[in-house]
Amino acid sequence: MVEMSSPKLIGIIAIFLFSFCSFLFFLFFVNPEYLDFSGFLAFYAGLFGWVWSLFLLLGYYLDKKVLLSDTITEGFIRRSGLLSGFIVLNLFFSQIGWRSIYALIGLVALVVVIEYLIK
Repeated sequence: MVEMSSPKLIGIIAIFLFSFCSFLFFLFFVNPEYLDFSGFLAFYAGLFGWVWSLFLLLGYYLDKKVLLSDTITEGFIRRSGLLSGFIVLNLFFSQIGWRSIYALIGLVALVVVIEYLIK
């Protein structure tokens, strides 16, 4: 990754552990019938944090082992966040019954537009 220092790595590991434990808690111990909007928001926020930090840790490991060039790792944080958002939104659409090829095309278009606007 782009100059990942020890405090940043420790922070990413802490976010990974906290969001993973939060995700597992909701997955195994919470009945979704009794959740309101804030409960679902907490579940998807934990899932998003877990997936994004997982991608960041995998990218850090890959960068240390393969020594990727700076052009590849320059936008890795942004792109891993967009991929994590895509995965979480796809799971959300699947849960509420909106999952279709049109929703998938819309999500891909949304990710491309956000990538273009942020870049």
